[in-house]
Amino acid sequence: MIVCIDTDSFCDLTASVLVRYGIYDVSRYINDGRRSYHDGIEITCDKYYKRFQNYSKQPTITVPSPQNFHTNYDALQVKFQVLFYKFTFPVPRAQL
Repeated sequence: MIVCIDTDSFCDLTASVLVRYGIYDVSRYINDGRRSYHDGIEITCDKYYKRFQNYSKQPTITVPSPQNFHTNYDALQVKFQVLFYKFTFPVPRAQL
């Protein structure tokens, strides 16, 4: 049986850990009220903390878009028999 672990980008696993253990991730978006950043692509964890540490209002975080989730899922189901998804906090089923 071939198993795949897939998580969201807020687990903040480094690229080397993802590659070493064959873990895949789906990116979330960080919104600061003016702009959205694709987590891990347009903004890194270090840049996130530097940029938002002095904000009076915390940025919001979105779940992976249904399109991103399904694109990732479709690509992985071709390669693996079992997919295990781990999100960093509960996601309502209606949003998946």
